Amino acid sequence: YRNLQHISHRTIPLVRRELDKQLTTMILAEALSEVIFVTPTCILNLINYLIGNSSDPFTVALISFFRNLTGIFYYIHFVSPFYIYFCASKRFRQQLIYVLFKVHYNRWRHQRVVDVANIDI
Repeated sequence: YRNLQHISHRTIPLVRRELDKQLTTMILAEALSEVIFVTPTCILNLINYLIGNSSDPFTVALISFFRNLTGIFYYIHFVSPFYIYFCASKRFRQQLIYVLFKVHYNRWRHQRVVDVANIDI
């Protein structure tokens, strides 16, 4: 906490300050996505616990529908950091493009297949 109080008083290079802003944005966005995507599953589990095993077919169908819907939200939570990093950080986008296109695409493109029939023994 004390380091955060003194951070504005120190001389920090602009690049470092920009990276700190990106990191703060990513952390806040991840915390918000945690609340948005995991809370419905917790609420549904609480409702399911309080209701117990219901014999009413409408209630069973409704809980099943919401379980499937919140299951989708729950699994989206595990993918959301990638999209948060991609949207919030210019450095992450640059590295992703570098790895996908410069490294993997060039490696795939330059592979040569040698015909075994043309090899002299």
